[in-house]
Amino acid sequence: PDGKLLYILTDYDSEFMRLVTYDTENEEWNVAYEDEWDVVSASFSHKNRYFLIRVNEDGVSRVQIEDTQTGENLELPPLPNAEIVPLGFSRSERYLRIWVSSDNIPGDQYIYDLETYELIKLTNLFDQSQLKPDMLVKSELVRYESFDGTEIPAWIYRPANLGWGKRAPVVIEVHGGPMAQQKA
Repeated sequence: PDGKLLYILTDYDSEFMRLVTYDTENEEWNVAYEDEWDVVSASFSHKNRYFLIRVNEDGVSRVQIEDTQTGENLELPPLPNAEIVPLGFSRSERYLRIWVSSDNIPGDQYIYDLETYELIKLTNLFDQSQLKPDMLVKSELVRYESFDGTEIPAWIYRPANLGWGKRAPVVIEVHGGPMAQQKA
């Protein structure tokens, strides 16, 4: 915030992406935040009151927002079990815009009022559609062992109401990594 520190995401000297700072006056590097998962974004609000860190934990975003004035973590309101991505703070820092997406939520947007703690849903993409959330199946994160013992995560989408012993077509999508990832 004062222009003396540069915040940088890097995997230099680490298996995972982490947040480091570079002090432009002292020419020193320091680890500001690291996790056993990749840090995918970090940012300050417009007036630097809030500092937001988003970590990709097993294909789902985990969000931490610190109030820089108090040092306390900001509690987010109860939201659907989904991928939750804070998109940014208003210039006044009163509102936080949040994007919510899951297997049965196509990407709705919310505004969270940080003064009244009111959660306001801005979009409902099912309003104008014949498609309804209960028509979509939820994924399940599973793991299996590769030929060399490496644990491989995978998302399984099982057909709804498929009885035991019944057969259904299967689609397997294999992709490379580590740069590509299917997320919840």
